[in-house]
Amino acid sequence: MHIVAVGLSTALAATSEKILTQWGHTVTAVTATRRALDTIAADGVDMVMAAYPLPDGQTNEFLTGLKEAANTRTPYLLLLTEGAAWPDGDSAYPVLDLHDVSAHPIDAALLRSKTALAERLSALGQDLDRKLLVIRRNYYQTVETLSRLIEAYDESVGAHCRRVGRLALHLAKRHPAVDAAAYPVVEAAGMLHDIGMVGLPAAVLKKRRTELAGSEGMLYRSHAERGEAVLGATDLLRPVARLVRSHHEQHNGRGFPDGLKGDRIPVGAAIVSAASLYDDLVHRERVDPKRVPEQLQRCRGYQLRPDLIGLLLEANLELMQKENQRVDRMVDIESLEAGMVLSREVLMKSGAFCMAPNTPLSEEIIKKLKHYYEMGNIANKVFVKK
Repeated sequence: MHIVAVGLSTALAATSEKILTQWGHTVTAVTATRRALDTIAADGVDMVMAAYPLPDGQTNEFLTGLKEAANTRTPYLLLLTEGAAWPDGDSAYPVLDLHDVSAHPIDAALLRSKTALAERLSALGQDLDRKLLVIRRNYYQTVETLSRLIEAYDESVGAHCRRVGRLALHLAKRHPAVDAAAYPVVEAAGMLHDIGMVGLPAAVLKKRRTELAGSEGMLYRSHAERGEAVLGATDLLRPVARLVRSHHEQHNGRGFPDGLKGDRIPVGAAIVSAASLYDDLVHRERVDPKRVPEQLQRCRGYQLRPDLIGLLLEANLELMQKENQRVDRMVDIESLEAGMVLSREVLMKSGAFCMAPNTPLSEEIIKKLKHYYEMGNIANKVFVKK
């Protein structure tokens, strides 16, 4: 077990290190608070023995910084008070996960019992970490499997969902109301927001929302609830399911399925909605990124939250800057024109070679690429030189 001794007197540090080393532990003795926190952050530390108060006067900073420095699991903390009184009430230090306060001097028997307890807690913590790792791995595998299911049903919807997942994560990381723990949920909601489309007729999938009426409109409007039902059947995905249900709600309350308005819409769902709208503008409507700001401003306070408009404008600017640096662009097979030149090789879905980069596109070659696409052998997009 790795033990860090902080701020102990020279004699106590030497005695403790000798005893603990004999018991098979590794001991790092430090005097400065900052160095102690850096050591805890850099190494796997199981137990901290600290003098109270610390001789450098940084007791409060140390106690409040310990949990952050320890990252995921706070080590067992033993404070040696050396006779000092522990403050009460409002003056008490904000200790996080404080396990023990013992008067100094501490005898060998008591120290052994404390280290034994720390070892048990460390073992339990490591076991919990392993189980959480398995849960996270299963979570991401499930999300990826469902994402591929959407792609298998409709390649265009699947590609849209993947892009929305990436943009939703980008927006979530920049939104002050979204905690880091929620990032995977928002990303998964973006990737799976249209899973309720699976099973809908192709005619519904291909039409714009404004073109849908009657029974087709009702089918389309059901996909948010269908998606919630699919995802909500799995315990791990229930937080994702709640966001998927609300990804068509509008800031003005005229969305569906629940007509939620303003702050009643979960911020994660509002982010997915914003990412989906942006992706539709750029990829489905083919709006030039230079004209996107004008389109987004029309949605401010109507369809989208004003703060999300600002984040989308920033994302759009970053996209334009990246596009200016690129030497090629991605084009749908249907949009290829004679005279274009491939900038990258075209591969079959099996991974087999299809066509080399720098190939000039003639009408005959375009016809061949369209045939490959219609046969399901290649993807719908290729890269051509600008």
